[in-house]
Amino acid sequence: MNGTFLSKTLAISVHTIVGRTGIFRKFSEEDIVFASYLVRINPDPEIITPEYLTAFLNTKYGVLDVKRRTRISINQSNVNPEELKRVEIPLLCHELQTKITLSFDKAFHLIQASEAKYHQAQTLLLSELGLADWQPKPRLTFVKNYSNAQRTERIDAEYFQPKYEEIVHAIKSYNEYLTLVLNSILTKEQVNRDVGGSVILHWRPDQVQGTVIPILPTEKQDQIQQKVTESFNLRKQSKHLLECAKRSVEMAIEQDEQTAIDWLEDETKSLLH
Repeated sequence: MNGTFLSKTLAISVHTIVGRTGIFRKFSEEDIVFASYLVRINPDPEIITPEYLTAFLNTKYGVLDVKRRTRISINQSNVNPEELKRVEIPLLCHELQTKITLSFDKAFHLIQASEAKYHQAQTLLLSELGLADWQPKPRLTFVKNYSNAQRTERIDAEYFQPKYEEIVHAIKSYNEYLTLVLNSILTKEQVNRDVGGSVILHWRPDQVQGTVIPILPTEKQDQIQQKVTESFNLRKQSKHLLECAKRSVEMAIEQDEQTAIDWLEDETKSLLH
């Protein structure tokens, strides 16, 4: 364990959600903020690959070993980084570790493709509404009538920001339901408007009912739905590869390495070739 942050550095949570482990992929040279509840691990790939170590720490055996070293206080659980060094890690053969790395690499590319497809769907939706280049721009000053405050039963300035009117105006120019909008900036900004000004954020049922949903032509709905479906399928494939990698480690521990290699090859061959 050390403080150097490299691509494929492991990050393991040592507070609250103890033991949750992921592998970091560096996209750019931008500075990175690393949360204090995470510990960085940079294994020697000549001995143990980052992907295999991530897979092991997420198996039932790795999770159990980390959690048994956890200390529970009144408000949270935590594990000392020094205790993590005592976690027993089986050194499986290079062939299996390599195949696990291939599964992780493919899973990473699939999740990237999934996000790209979803972004395309969102872009198509915003383009149809004439909001392709739109960005919310809060204004420091604007004028509203008192009757608006009476009608909406709101007196906080944030609710009447012109950016919300821009969204609603763009949406009302179309005439058919589209579920994708519920996860888009169009709905998120309406939610921000409705829950703003409250001590406790709460989206009331009447506010949900009053949400403006764009109604696009059926052809455009189908195009967007296809991209969303493709995105979800790619994400599902990525998750499958990671689950297979984890299961192969458990199989190697419970049975033998060759059985795990054969099983992993069979389960992932359609996605890796």
